This record gives sequence, C-alpha cells and structure tokens, in this order.
Amino acid sequence: MLLKMLTVIAGILASTGVASLASAQVHHALWQELLSKHVNQGKVQYKGLLAERTTLQRYLTQLENTDLQQKSREEQMAFWINAYNAAVIGGVLNHWPVQSVKEVKKFFDSRDYKIAGEPKSLNEIEKHLRRFGDPRIHFALVCASQSCPALVNAPYQGDSLDRQLDSQAKKFLRDPQKGLRIDRGKKILWISKIFQWHEEDFVQNGIKNPSDLITAVGIFLDEDVRQEVKKNPYQIRYLDYDWRLND
Repeated sequence: MLLKMLTVIAGILASTGVASLASAQVHHALWQELLSKHVNQGKVQYKGLLAERTTLQRYLTQLENTDLQQKSREEQMAFWINAYNAAVIGGVLNHWPVQSVKEVKKFFDSRDYKIAGEPKSLNEIEKHLRRFGDPRIHFALVCASQSCPALVNAPYQGDSLDRQLDSQAKKFLRDPQKGLRIDRGKKILWISKIFQWHEEDFVQNGIKNPSDLITAVGIFLDEDVRQEVKKNPYQIRYLDYDWRLND
C-alpha cells in the first residue's frame, strides 16, 4: 500500500514539473528543440527565440534543479557548457533589443542564473569549467558575439563530448576571421584573443611564441600550417574581437 502511494505521489510531482534537486536528471531535449529551430551555421535567430522564452526558461529551470554529484566528468562538462550557452541567450533576451552584450552592464558578472542549485554568473560558470583542465571548452563557450566560436545546433552530451570538442576546436582554428589567420608574407600568425585571455589554460607558462601555440593546439591545424610555422620565424598578433551580436 505504501509503495502504491509513493508511486502515485511521484507521478503527480512529475506531471506538475516539481522535482527535488537530488532526483533531477540531466535532459537536454528542450535545448535541442531550441537550437535546431533557431541556430543556423552558428548564427542565432534571437527574434525567433523571443517567442519561445517559456521553453528556454523551462530548460534553465531543469538546469537549476539538477544534481551533478553522480554524473561523470564528461556529463558534468557537457552540462556546464550547455548551461553557459543557454544562459547567455537568456541574458540577451532579457535585455532585448541589444546590438552587443557589451551594452549590458555586468553581463558576465551578475549572478543572474541559478545552476545546479547555486546562483552563478557567466564568468563563474566559465571559471568552474576551467577547473576541469580541458582548454577545448573555450571553443565551445559562446558569448553571443561575432568573434566567439560558432554555436552548434545540438547540445553537448557526455558520451560524445570528446568528439564534439575536437570538432569545435578544428572549426574555430580554421576560421581566419575568428580563430587563426596566417600571413605568410609578413610572417605573422594572427590568433583569437581567447588565447590571450586564457593563455595559461593552453600552455602552463602562457603562449610566448608560435611554437607554444603549435604545442597547445597543433593537432587541430592543417598540416601545411603546422609545417609553415615550425620552419619559419613567425610572430604572434591578436585579432580584433568583434563584440557585435552573433545573429
């Protein structure tokens, strides 16, 4: 009789969307729905998302009520990457219309999001992810700007995370407008400011020269670029960062 009562109560809680932090599961179906409808080749259709803010809020509420203690390292990383990207979009919609996140005071520093039971700012989510020690996260976190990595139209998942991060790293570094551009005439290697902001995530003592960069991310570069930089005395310069909205 007791078991039957508990089953009925659990069904009621599930149907009303009420769940305890301990029992909540990581589901990204709502995020998948939004991404597949409103993200195309990295461009975000914010006006379309405005009409579906309720769906986005439902997803953010799921993230708020998720217990990660029993999750694998990969599941946790995927969770926090998805949380960051969804929260960024939520932040843009909360201040719509904007042309750039730079228009919003403390966009990255305000604790506007409750994730996994704790209030977090976007910078705190990024800092938490950096503790996993995988610099590829910087190719997956999307700050709603033109120079950010492109937002993919599928959630990150624990069982495919390594492949997804490798794919993102290759796409970003092979984009001459965002990741890396080589000037063979002037022997200059233009790279994203992401490497400047987070250089110690890629190389312990920071990126001082092209060989440091090759050591850090060379496997994601085309072979001709690797060989060119290895054989010739290149200098590193940083690309201007375009903060205009990624729409």
